[in-house]
Amino acid sequence: MNDINIAVLGKGIVGKNILIYKYMHYYELSDVKEKTLEDIEDIEDKYQINITINNKPFNINILDTAGEEDYQNMLDIWISFGEGFLLVFAIEDKNSFEVLKGRRERVIKGKKRDDVPIILVGNKIDLNRERQVSFEEATKLANSWGSEYIEITTNFNCKEAFEKLIIKIVSQSKKTKKYFTKNIPKISYPGIDEKKYILTSDKNLYQKLKVYENY
Repeated sequence: MNDINIAVLGKGIVGKNILIYKYMHYYELSDVKEKTLEDIEDIEDKYQINITINNKPFNINILDTAGEEDYQNMLDIWISFGEGFLLVFAIEDKNSFEVLKGRRERVIKGKKRDDVPIILVGNKIDLNRERQVSFEEATKLANSWGSEYIEITTNFNCKEAFEKLIIKIVSQSKKTKKYFTKNIPKISYPGIDEKKYILTSDKNLYQKLKVYENY
């Protein structure tokens, strides 16, 4: 079975661990009780989820790097682990956005290539009225990296953020891209009947957040 390694980077308290938790449990009802930061935050945590891409099995290994700014000596180890990266900031914290520019440079330097699969993720869009980083500014930065930008909050787009990165990884990796030269990668989750669950892309839920007023 193929393994895909993803590292989630960003300042502490931007919601990296909740993002991972929601992806791992995306198929549960939207009122699933959240874990607190104290429950799941550590120097690093590793998670695994099994998926299929065009009916081929993959293990997705996810590294959560909570409290990253306090453990800079470990950053190169985390970069070495990852084949692709979610760079996460909080839209109401400008500094958390700015530090990702340096993180991305460290990733490029560590991987010795400038086309590393990266998705820029703006979290906490439910705090849109406190926004310090505009959608346009973040999109412009992602585009300058040859990447994509996606905005999320606890019950919106967490699954989609990971799937964008996974597709980017398998489409570029020498060991997996051969599977997808003729077919667009399609991700599914064995044993889960997605029709029975409220997915994170539920547009009604997005409207309830009322972030579209100043989107």
